[in-house]
Amino acid sequence: MNIKEMTRQDCVALLKTQRIGRLACVRDLKPYVVPIHFAFGDNAIFSFSLPGRKV
Repeated sequence: MNIKEMTRQDCVALLKTQRIGRLACVRDLKPYVVPIHFAFGDNAIFSFSLPGRKV
């Protein structure tokens, strides 16, 4: 696997083509990952989430 740092241009291009991502969090030293829905526009990320551990 080849891992490299993404440029801002690479990040923006990816965000424009996706609508779901994963948010990794840690609480009480226990990691967890939750799916998030988002939209990218006007150079900003817009997202909505219901109350839960991540909010």
